[in-house]
Amino acid sequence: MNKKNIGKKFFKKLQIEGVYLLVFAFGFLPAIGQATEIFTDDFESGLSKWTIGGSPSPSIINIPGPGGPNSNVFSTNDDLSGGGYGVTNEIFDYVGVGFNVTADVKHGNAAFADQKKSGIGLSNVTTGSAFFLVELFGAASNPVNSVRVNFEGGTPEVFGITNGDDWHNLGFSILDTGIIRVLLDGVVVATTTQAINATYDGNARIFLGNRNSFYDNVSVSSVPEPLIITLIGLGLAGIGYQRQHSKKAA
Repeated sequence: MNKKNIGKKFFKKLQIEGVYLLVFAFGFLPAIGQATEIFTDDFESGLSKWTIGGSPSPSIINIPGPGGPNSNVFSTNDDLSGGGYGVTNEIFDYVGVGFNVTADVKHGNAAFADQKKSGIGLSNVTTGSAFFLVELFGAASNPVNSVRVNFEGGTPEVFGITNGDDWHNLGFSILDTGIIRVLLDGVVVATTTQAINATYDGNARIFLGNRNSFYDNVSVSSVPEPLIITLIGLGLAGIGYQRQHSKKAA
């Protein structure tokens, strides 16, 4: 059988099965935009999911927060000359899975304007040091009311926002291309021009910490989109071939 006939048989089969592929794929469409949560912590059970470092040591404190007037939140306990941080005990693969991280954050008072910030990011699995960090700055900060995205070995990218004070839900999403989308209170406020490198084999811990700052309701999720997109593509290819073949027959 020549290659031309093999190709015809494949696409004829695809035009029949394309409809079934589309039905199957579109059955999963509601889940495409819905991330699967793989980690969450509201710090009501202390720091059991975290390894802490820095000096002074971070702790759980009870202050008005996103959960109400008496919220248990993670505090870096900054003493104006240093500060603590936390990294998850759990290790995550952040490459090619539509990786998302969000947390409620609030910066406290620090000695200098460029230190009035909060930050979430990714850390080296072994050392715990952050190699990627998204920072939130308020009205008395420098830069004023901004988010700054820091890449290891790259140039920080700064984006202006309306208000960086008080509690906000700060997040970042790593696209399949490595480009970063920054979210503030559920809205995309910035998209980076740089892509994150698949540093350390694409494995990392979640990092919290930045001078005098507070954190609550950490969430990590992933959106496994490529398989569904592939199924939709194959289904459309089958339907497209069917339409093309019908036109020629007419």
